[in-house]
Amino acid sequence: MTIKRTAALLLALLLAFPALFSCARGGSSAESSGTAEGSGPTAVSGTDEGTDAPETDTQTDAPGTDAPETDDVMAEPKVETINIVALGDSIAAGYGLASPEAERYSHIIKERIDARDGFECVETNRGVNGQTSSGLIESFASLPDFGDADCVTVSIGANNVLGPAVDMFAKYGTALLIEDEDLRAAAFASAYKEFNSETAAGIARFEADLPEIISGIKEKAPGAKIIFQTIYNPYNNVPLTLTLGDVTVDLNADSDRLVSALNEIIAKNAGALGYSVADVYAAFETETGVVNAEGGSLASAPLALDPHPTAKGHVLIADVILSVIDGEAAG
Repeated sequence: MTIKRTAALLLALLLAFPALFSCARGGSSAESSGTAEGSGPTAVSGTDEGTDAPETDTQTDAPGTDAPETDDVMAEPKVETINIVALGDSIAAGYGLASPEAERYSHIIKERIDARDGFECVETNRGVNGQTSSGLIESFASLPDFGDADCVTVSIGANNVLGPAVDMFAKYGTALLIEDEDLRAAAFASAYKEFNSETAAGIARFEADLPEIISGIKEKAPGAKIIFQTIYNPYNNVPLTLTLGDVTVDLNADSDRLVSALNEIIAKNAGALGYSVADVYAAFETETGVVNAEGGSLASAPLALDPHPTAKGHVLIADVILSVIDGEAAG
């Protein structure tokens, strides 16, 4: 492939990442909250107390009779309110959906709970585009308390490695413009070396941040169940490779390597830190049509490389989280 042809394809790739730059560079907050109609748990109990017939001044030999008891006042069923708080990045916020507030997984969970007899759900979504693990910790200072939360879901960590990936693509595009082959090869090698160094640092940062994230949530919502989501591989079905000198970068394989390192940290700390794991990664591996990037390539439409979940993907995330909630409730 000629340098000009490769540069043209790279331009298509970079155009495919407006969302990535927004997410990796700490995009604007998408905080919002939806609340179910109605108040908290209510139980209105009717009474079956009979009432005596009013006394009169007329005396008769017939014995007096009480008014008949009635049972037309029925007890209203009790309703249990479940408060769900969603924390995290653009996945939690519902970035890229046609109607984020209606299609993101936290709202789907609310609708599923509302549909169950005797339950209603209050949803609060605090997803922020571009949030990293350190950014989530910093947000605790400004987040209102959510002490009434029954369940807190967390989607965080992807941006710890996404930022370095975007940097690598930018450096790759710059290197393509270098005419001298030796200098161009050196620029490729440097870009990949920095990518590996920065992603390693991002993973280490995530591991160091995780205990503080959990303690911060417990401080805000002491009685809440915490459900931490694993991170899916957005390029599971993307046949894209980049040649950086002597190194060939496979987008699928490298992405899987990075999210797997993050997921290992999530899994191994669950017991000690006291949270449950919703394995979104495993669920996405066996499904199709759940990520915008599926089937994308440099030659395809730019938006095909968007790493965010589709509406179907958000339904699947909701399924996984609800299975954790229901499984633990049954246990």
